[in-house]
Amino acid sequence: MKLAYPPEWGKLMPEIGEHVAAARARGLEITGDLYVYTAGGTSLDTVVPSWAHDGGLEAMKQQLKDPAVRARLKREQIAGSTGWWNIIEACGGWSGIVLTKASNAANAKYENKSIAEIGKEMGKDPADAAFDLIEQGEGENEGQTPVSIIVHMMDESDVKTALKFSWTSIGSDSGVVDLTKGAQDDAHPRAFGNFPRVIARYVRDDHVLTLEEAIHKMTGWPSAQYRLAGRGVIREGQWADVTIFDYDTLQDRGTFDKPAVFPTGISYVLVNGQVVMDHGTHTGIRPGAVLYGPGYVSTGAAQ
Repeated sequence: MKLAYPPEWGKLMPEIGEHVAAARARGLEITGDLYVYTAGGTSLDTVVPSWAHDGGLEAMKQQLKDPAVRARLKREQIAGSTGWWNIIEACGGWSGIVLTKASNAANAKYENKSIAEIGKEMGKDPADAAFDLIEQGEGENEGQTPVSIIVHMMDESDVKTALKFSWTSIGSDSGVVDLTKGAQDDAHPRAFGNFPRVIARYVRDDHVLTLEEAIHKMTGWPSAQYRLAGRGVIREGQWADVTIFDYDTLQDRGTFDKPAVFPTGISYVLVNGQVVMDHGTHTGIRPGAVLYGPGYVSTGAAQ
């Protein structure tokens, strides 16, 4: 849940809260979740209108070689295109889009620079700079270009407003980051610090939430929404998923320039009653299990 459009920062989020509260009062089960950063992370090909993605990544790269196609794409990046969300507009322009992984050795020099800056260095329009980076990206990431970006498109005031809604929970919006394969180069700090950041910044420092409210939004509330029996609270008979931390020293440390940094202040992590993290060291125990929601139907095949 985010408000990604600068002209509406500080305005629309309270209205969203009013609409959802009214719907919940009518009996509709509407909830939302958010991470506590003002930038998202995605693939650079999101700046390309949807129709150009037809046929897959390689087909799109071929289209980007055509000057006429590029001209059309540039027009639509300004005017809009059916079925496409304009992430450039959401960031307030190319300065809000930062390259984190070029997936091309020759273009690595542009990493951690905005597309606007890269365009100036290339002597090109920012759109053409983006198209070149996409076209020259090597490899593929789940059907998308492996060229990664951080997009600065949210406002701190809206994050705080959304956190206060009783019906919001907190998630990281991050997949697993495999540090053994260099994935940290284009990671988002939310993968390493989102939950500690909630407590360190929004409870301890800024007093947006109480500690109890924050923990509930990260544990009991999402577990209830996903109908995960036996999870989310500390109670006899429940699965013991427990994080033990020092309130005074808990701190996220990852940044957008250096995201893959673990937080401080976490003493132990227990999963299903067994200690898996002991003062920053993994014990080697792997007691995790797949959690199925209420819509899961067993096919009888091996899972």
